[in-house]
Amino acid sequence: YEFWGTNDRFDKDRINYDKDLLKKYYFDNGYIDFEIVSVNSSLVDNRKDFIVNFTIFEGKRYKITNVKFNASIRNLSSIKIKDLVDVDKGDWFSSKELDDAIKKITDETSKMGYAFVDISPRIKKIGDNKVEVTFEIQEGTKIFIDRINISGNVKTNDDVIRRELTFVEGDAYNSSKIKESERHIRGTGLFDNIEIKIDEMVGTNKTEVDVGVTERSTGQFTVGAGFSSLDGAIGSIGIKESNLFGEAKELSLNLGLSTRKSEIDLSFTDPYFLNKDLAAGIDIFNIRRNQKTYSGYKHNIIGFKLRTGFEIIDNLRYFSSYTLKRDKIHDIDNDTSIYIQAQEGKRVTSVIGQALQYDELNDRINPTDGYRVRFDVDYFGLGGDSEHILTELKIANFLRITDGVILGNFLEGGYIASIKEVKINDLFFLNGDQLRGFKNLGVGPRDSSTSDSLGGEVYYVNRNELTFPIGLPDDLGIGGLIFADIGTVYNTSSSGSNIRDESSLRASAGIGLSWLSPFGPVKFYLSKAILKENYDKKEIFRFSFGTTY
Repeated sequence: YEFWGTNDRFDKDRINYDKDLLKKYYFDNGYIDFEIVSVNSSLVDNRKDFIVNFTIFEGKRYKITNVKFNASIRNLSSIKIKDLVDVDKGDWFSSKELDDAIKKITDETSKMGYAFVDISPRIKKIGDNKVEVTFEIQEGTKIFIDRINISGNVKTNDDVIRRELTFVEGDAYNSSKIKESERHIRGTGLFDNIEIKIDEMVGTNKTEVDVGVTERSTGQFTVGAGFSSLDGAIGSIGIKESNLFGEAKELSLNLGLSTRKSEIDLSFTDPYFLNKDLAAGIDIFNIRRNQKTYSGYKHNIIGFKLRTGFEIIDNLRYFSSYTLKRDKIHDIDNDTSIYIQAQEGKRVTSVIGQALQYDELNDRINPTDGYRVRFDVDYFGLGGDSEHILTELKIANFLRITDGVILGNFLEGGYIASIKEVKINDLFFLNGDQLRGFKNLGVGPRDSSTSDSLGGEVYYVNRNELTFPIGLPDDLGIGGLIFADIGTVYNTSSSGSNIRDESSLRASAGIGLSWLSPFGPVKFYLSKAILKENYDKKEIFRFSFGTTY
């Protein structure tokens, strides 16, 4: 709320802008006879304030009685065009819907290689409050790309940008490919601004494409401190270069320390390994977890992971990985569950991972539309002390209901097919971000004599969340939310009379706040557990950093 702002001062230019907004509003709602008769402003007696009077003529509201298409482009039938647009007989006239229809027709003709198409909607009044709309579509000249020029890249190599383009010299101009290329370049995270311009060569059917970029600083040194509901007090130091040698290669070293976890991770990624559309990388890690609060033990992990990934078709990617690690379960108290005490010691784990992911989210950090589906299959074996198959499916879907109101749905599930006994370090656990209203490791199999969480071989969770504006300025990034979660984890590998292991569903609901902070998304929740078992661990308040999908 800008109390010191000057938004209420009289300004003739803003009055003219308001006239345009009024006209657009009425035209969008079917009042095509709308006119602004006059605008008068007068100074009131205190000699400080103005009164502004808009005199308007609304006229009648018109409905569409018929929609016609007159196209001179080959292979573009009226039936095909009609399937593209939402304007239909019986609708109220809307200039916004006409603009949307023109955009969709332009995109479709662009895919056919027509760069410049003249689309004119003709409006004919029929009777008192009806209109007939005819889209006149005239064929333009087919344009071919003669040259692609790259500019603005001081550090980044040209080929890093060119490989993100979905067109080459000699291709027919296609605005959809231009937009897709811009999205790909933006997705590298190396540039603050991308602008693709068309420079038509006069007297020919050729054009030059100018790709201008503004590089961002890709070297980062970060220091952070705070508190997390999951890990307690936290601190971190990170060094990262996202454009190593100007080749978009990424090298990072992260050191994290918290009350319940410490981590060192050295990571290297080449997004275009061997000059092919193949991402490859390696992670070397050392993780120490303190699970004594939840399960009475400490867990150390040291190892490395090799990973690759490539795009099969648009938005569909395949991932493959190999992980070799050593797990150590130690520092177990005498009053800890006997089922956990039996697993004390070191073991080596070898994992071959395969995954498919289809991603149509419109933003990686704060999506408002689209969906993502990922399916993982990991084989624990090929040497090492574990042997089982782990499968996991995760679906995230976002639907924009109206401005600022977003419905998010998240479905997750996992299953472990055991060949040998599955140890506690490989089992599924649910934390309080996955199933709100319950503490970390608050649901699932438990030793009733010690209240230690034992983990399970099966889990599934469904989270539903509606975010909406609460009247604060958009630049603060703060909104409200309501949510409802349901899920469970069960089927532990341990057995005994003291073990509670039910597959019954748990559910919760609540309200909260979301904040798109400079450090990433932050959310605060007030929750109420609705379906629960008497041995579950509940909580009312929680806040989380980052994304949970």
